[in-house]
Amino acid sequence: MVLVLTGGHSGRGGDEDVQGYARTAVIATVPSESAARQELIKVSAYAAERWDFVQASGGNTSVKSADGTMYVKASGCTLADVAAGRGVAVVEYSSLRLGAAAAGSDALTEWDRKSTSASGHGEPRPTMELSLHGLLGCVVLHTHPLVANAFLCVEESRARIEEVVKDQSGHLYVPYAMPGLELGLALWRVLADGARAGDDVPKVIFLENHGVVVHGDSADDVIGAHERIIGALVDALGGEADRLRFRSEQADTAVPVDVVSAIRHAVPQRPALICIPADFPVAPGVLFPDAAVFCGPSAIVLDEDARRSAAGVQRLAAEYLAAWGQPARVWVCRDVALCSGANPGEARAVAEVWLAQQVVARLAGRVGRPRPLPGERVAQLLRSESEVYRREVAVRRGDHA
Repeated sequence: MVLVLTGGHSGRGGDEDVQGYARTAVIATVPSESAARQELIKVSAYAAERWDFVQASGGNTSVKSADGTMYVKASGCTLADVAAGRGVAVVEYSSLRLGAAAAGSDALTEWDRKSTSASGHGEPRPTMELSLHGLLGCVVLHTHPLVANAFLCVEESRARIEEVVKDQSGHLYVPYAMPGLELGLALWRVLADGARAGDDVPKVIFLENHGVVVHGDSADDVIGAHERIIGALVDALGGEADRLRFRSEQADTAVPVDVVSAIRHAVPQRPALICIPADFPVAPGVLFPDAAVFCGPSAIVLDEDARRSAAGVQRLAAEYLAAWGQPARVWVCRDVALCSGANPGEARAVAEVWLAQQVVARLAGRVGRPRPLPGERVAQLLRSESEVYRREVAVRRGDHA
């Protein structure tokens, strides 16, 4: 089914820089609920199998059905949940597709608010990236590939990305925005600036310091486009990308028992610890949103004095808590990192995301100078209600991991 929408935008509602925006949106949909769910499972399973594409509960997918319904990954769930037929939120989509063209960002904002607040009574909340999905085609895949973030998390990232993908099919670049509605509105402005909508929207969208979005008429279209863009980025990085991207194994190097005991005593609310390799320099700051959400604003690097006494560990833990208002989640001891959680599932999520950031930092050094998120953006992520909700859902799920 194809829907044709037309309308314009007057430049009101905080978007005065976008004047006279009119569009005709052509949006393909799948014919039925069962077909939509099968497409959602297929595209989710593709990304869920790759740690270098998504980490922990990161990434999201959606499919639009002809009856005006969107099936989208639920907040805090993983793409593996969706691939297994779980973790799906159902969102009414017809009000957006019939009104967004005329009302522009106002309609997008209102639809996002209503769709999120409508969840409850046991119904899962849709991904916080809902507004982004609402602007794009039938099948949408949003991932956090390590090789893509190696380009997106450096200074002059737009130029670095375009050097690699200039021979690929069309793409868009969206400057950094907070995950959630702010990101959706940032994409809306990029689309409005180019008077693009529906099939005119390039199929690949790069999100600065964040990840990649691919959309299309089917799961096969989306998977194919994602593979092509990742292949081009891997080729640009050479063998280094292949050597680093699957390093998710648990570290063999033993951490002194007294250090482990001291950390557990210093952070009793996070008793689960997973030990992973940390045999290259710790990333400078926070490079992408999930690094702040899952791992906190920074790691504690244990110096020689701290490693020799429980009092040293306690001192660093207290200093961190005073500075950031939350306990540390990652502790680096020589060439390993101890990632903590309220349960083993959360500790594994912290480990995946922290290791991903270290790999991205290492690969980014081959592209340019890494560009961490500004401190105020990190603080914003740490207090975001949507991010807190997503993390809490992931923690509860961790009890059963």
